[in-house]
Amino acid sequence: MELKQEHQVSGLSLAGMALQKKHRKEKAQQQTKSEEDKRAKEVSLEELHVHWNNYIDQLDAKGKKIMAANLNMDQPQLNEAFLMSMTVPNQIIQQEIDRNKFELLQFLRDKLENDHLDLQVIVKEEMNEKYIFTPEEKYKKMVEQNPSIALLKDTFDLEY
Repeated sequence: MELKQEHQVSGLSLAGMALQKKHRKEKAQQQTKSEEDKRAKEVSLEELHVHWNNYIDQLDAKGKKIMAANLNMDQPQLNEAFLMSMTVPNQIIQQEIDRNKFELLQFLRDKLENDHLDLQVIVKEEMNEKYIFTPEEKYKKMVEQNPSIALLKDTFDLEY
């Protein structure tokens, strides 16, 4: 039985540098070949929203309710070059979506038959709701929604 020994080359030698160059060239060729093999079916916004909502339903059924709620905050918009974007109110939600982005993109790429799809999550701080804490703030908010509450307060001489 004959054992074949591979000659190991130092990365700092000329032979090692030539081997690294050859490896990079092969890797670039494989990447180019894989880029050509990618699916690139045209995607409509309606079709994207249908599959997006299906994915949310699947997450909900699996018990991943927080992730489902995070994705349900905004419907994605389809930008140029198959880039989807969605807006979230804070970085915590953005990080959570980014952590689970691979599974989401795999699902959408398979369903929409497009391997070029990508998702960009944008944080928009103004989306944060202002929470109402004091009784006066609660009263003002209720009056905004129903002005007859002010009449009720005045009629019965109520406090906040």
